[in-house]
Amino acid sequence: MEAILALSACLFCLLGYSVYSFKRNFDRVKHLNIPKVYNPLCPSNILWLLLQPALLPLLQLLPYDTRKWLRYSKWGWEYEDRYQTHAELGDVWMQVTPSMNWVYVADANLVNEIFHRREDFRRPRQLYSMLDIFGPNLGTVEGLDWQRHRKITGAAFNEQSYGIVWNESIRQADGVLQWWTSEEPHAINTTARDVRAVSLNILAFAGFRKQYPFDGKIENVSTQDAPSFRQTLCFVLDNSLLTMLIPAKLLRFPLLPSSWKQIGKAIDSLRNHMLIRYNEEKSQSTKESGQTENLMSVMVRASEEATYAADTEIKKSPSDPLAPKRLGLTMNEIFGNIFVYYFAGHDTTAAVFAYTMYLLAAYPDVQDWVTEELQQILPSTDDSPWLYEELFPRLKRCLALLLETIRLYDPIQGLPKWTGDSDRQIQYKGQSLIIPSRTFVLPSLMAVHAHPNYWGTDALSWRPARWIVSDPSSQRIGLETESVFTPARGTYFPWSDGQRNCPGKKFAQVEFVAVIARLLRRHRVLPERFVGESEAQAHQRVLEVVNDGSVKMLLQMRDPSRVSVRWVKRE
Repeated sequence: MEAILALSACLFCLLGYSVYSFKRNFDRVKHLNIPKVYNPLCPSNILWLLLQPALLPLLQLLPYDTRKWLRYSKWGWEYEDRYQTHAELGDVWMQVTPSMNWVYVADANLVNEIFHRREDFRRPRQLYSMLDIFGPNLGTVEGLDWQRHRKITGAAFNEQSYGIVWNESIRQADGVLQWWTSEEPHAINTTARDVRAVSLNILAFAGFRKQYPFDGKIENVSTQDAPSFRQTLCFVLDNSLLTMLIPAKLLRFPLLPSSWKQIGKAIDSLRNHMLIRYNEEKSQSTKESGQTENLMSVMVRASEEATYAADTEIKKSPSDPLAPKRLGLTMNEIFGNIFVYYFAGHDTTAAVFAYTMYLLAAYPDVQDWVTEELQQILPSTDDSPWLYEELFPRLKRCLALLLETIRLYDPIQGLPKWTGDSDRQIQYKGQSLIIPSRTFVLPSLMAVHAHPNYWGTDALSWRPARWIVSDPSSQRIGLETESVFTPARGTYFPWSDGQRNCPGKKFAQVEFVAVIARLLRRHRVLPERFVGESEAQAHQRVLEVVNDGSVKMLLQMRDPSRVSVRWVKRE
C-alpha cells in the first residue's frame, strides 16, 4: 500500500509540474502573432519515446477534438504530415508543449536566414548530445571547438578519398549484383538488407581500410566469440535508438534485459576495434608506407600536425589564449567523429539506396532514362577502367536519382536549431517576430521539400528528370548539354546548409552514383508479379510499400520484404 501511495504521489507531482510548465511556456509565447498548436506531450521526451508504442493506441481512443495534438506527438510525424500543417496554418507556426516550444518554418527566405545566422540559431546541444557515445564530435561541439573538429575531420574528405570510395563502391556493386543474378534470375525480397550491407562494406573500407566481399549476410555478434569490426558496427547501428537514448554505462547494468546488455558489450567491442586501429595508425606513417588512406589515418595525422603547430605557437606566444584551441583531436574525439560519420553515412545512404531500388522497380521509364545516359558515357568494354575523375562529373542522371529520392524520402526528418539564452528577431511577411530564448526553431525539411510553391503541383511525385536542365545554346551535343538543376536557397537542404552543412555530402553522392551506374549499365530491376497481377498493378503495389514508411531514428520502409524484385539483363 505504501508503495502504491508513493507511486501515486510521484505521478501527481509529475502531472502538477507538467501543468505548471505548460502554463509557463504558454505565457512565454502568447504575444507571438503566429498560429499555435497546444500539445500536452513533448515529441522529444525520452520517456514518451520509449512508452509511445504502448500508449499511443490508447490515446487514440480519446474523442477526436481532444486528440488532435496526437498528430504531432508521434515520432516522425513530419513524414506523414509533409506540407499539410503548413498549408493549414501558414509557413511559420508554433507547437507549445510542457517541456519546450517549437517554431516550424517553411518559408525559403527565412529558412536560408536561419541556416546562415549560425551564432543566433545554433544546434541544440541537449538534443545532439546523444551522439556523444564515444566522445565529443563535429555534431555536438560549438564555437572554436567546432572549427577545430571541422578542420581536422574535413581533411578526410578530398578527391583522393572520393576516388577510393568510387572504386570500392564499384566492387561492392559487382558483388551484390552477382548475388542477385546468381544462376537463373530469381526473386529477391532482401533488397533493403542487401544494400545496407553494401553501404556498410564501403564505409568499413573508407573508414578503417577493412575490405569485405559482399556475401549476402552479416552474422549477429551474439553468435561470435570475437565479432569482427563489421559485425560489431552493424549491431551497434542496428540498435542506434537504444544506443543513443540510454547511456552506455547503464546498458551494462546487470538487471537489464540480456538484449540491452548485448548492446553495451557491442559498444565496448567497437571501441576496442577503434583503439586497435588508432594505435596502428599512431605507430606508422600512412603517407610513407604508401598504403591507402582512410578516415582514421587522416584524422590521426591531421591531429598530430595540428598539435605540433599549436605547441610551436604556444612556445612562441605563451600568452595567446587561442593557441590551445588549435590543438589536434584527442583519441576520444577521433572515436566520436568516426562513429558519427558511420551513423550518418551508413544508415542514411542505405535507406536512400533501398528507396531508390524499389522506386526504379515501380518506374521502368526512369530506368530507361538513366540507361540512356550510361550507354553514352560509360566505357563499352569490360576491361576499360572506370575512372572517377572522368565519369562521376558526367553521370548527372544517376545523381538526379539521389537528389530526387532524398527530397521525398529523406531519412532525417528535421534539422533543429536553438535560440539559446537570448531572444531572436526574424522578419516574416512584413512583421517583426521575436522568438523567445530557449525555443527550438526547425526549418521544416519534409514540408519545404514538398512545398508546391517551390517544386510545382507535382511536388509529391518522384520525378528525377526535374533535376536535369538542358542548354540548347551550348556548343556541346547530346547529353553533354545537360546540367544538374540548382534549387533556390532555402528550398532544398538534405545535407543541411550554411557553415554546418554535412562534410560527407560528396562522399554519399560518389558512392550512390557508382553503385547505381554499375547496377543499371546492363541490367534492369522488375517487380515480381503475383498470379493474375498486371504490370501496372505490380508497380502500384511497390509504391504502396515505398510510401508505407516509419520513423525510428531515421525514416525507412516499414516492411520492404513484402515486395520481391528480379534483376534481369537488358536485351
